[in-house]
Amino acid sequence: MVRKIGSLLVILLLVVILVLLVRQVQLTTTRPVPTAIPSPPDFVGWVLSVDPGSGQVKVESQADKIVRPVTVMLTKDTLIFRREKDVLRQVDISEVYLQDQAELWLIGPVPSSFPAEVHVRQMIVEKLY
Repeated sequence: MVRKIGSLLVILLLVVILVLLVRQVQLTTTRPVPTAIPSPPDFVGWVLSVDPGSGQVKVESQADKIVRPVTVMLTKDTLIFRREKDVLRQVDISEVYLQDQAELWLIGPVPSSFPAEVHVRQMIVEKLY
């Protein structure tokens, strides 16, 4: 009887240790949730095309009645968010849709080439229609 209780205590202790180890691994491997850049965007326009294979999104702005297309080059460091009911949710390129409004935070100035190719730190997309 004492032997069975001792064996059960050892098994219980091993289970507790295993649970604690799994929890510690989860805490150390969970990526922190990034926050959006609080400054105003550098460029606002509409999504014309999305190419997940190349990581490119074509966006066109019509500010001041001037059409300005840009090809957005996404990198592994680019933060992409979708705004829904004033709440931002981090997404990947698969949730960027045609005719979304896109707000872009650029890395460097917009080149004078046509259409310009830009790299972005952050992109927030939103369905407005």
